[in-house]
Amino acid sequence: MEKPTTNRSDVANRRAKLRLWIDNYFDGSQSQFIADCAEHGHDINQGELSGLLKKKSFGEKKARSLEVIARMPPRHLDTPPVEATSPSGIVEIATIARDYKDDQWPFKKMKPWQWKLLTSKQKEHIEIGALMMIEARAGPEKNSVPANSYIASKTT
Repeated sequence: MEKPTTNRSDVANRRAKLRLWIDNYFDGSQSQFIADCAEHGHDINQGELSGLLKKKSFGEKKARSLEVIARMPPRHLDTPPVEATSPSGIVEIATIARDYKDDQWPFKKMKPWQWKLLTSKQKEHIEIGALMMIEARAGPEKNSVPANSYIASKTT
């Protein structure tokens, strides 16, 4: 069986995706990332992580192992860089993050950059669900559009 080759752009992409993962889910803190991995039964060494982010060998086998340890989607570290998936890429994500302060963003588990990656239809589905939960809990407000009429207006 032929051994897979790793080129520099693959390794650079893995480093960038790992850094982005740590930035987005652990506020850029390697120690928080390591602690989270440990909480889920996987130990990762600070020196090894730092090396992966800098100069240490970062092949496919290591990438797959790290994705499991960090509970990333399969092959996440080898997906195209953010710049390739969005016209304005990282600049767009940074702008979204800057536009919202923590106390203004309505979601606890979803970051603004993640919201931006959703399609309009997915966003609409989430908004309708939120409206329906609000109505079920407190009843429709006087000046708001009930979720059911919003859904009806979208289907006609």
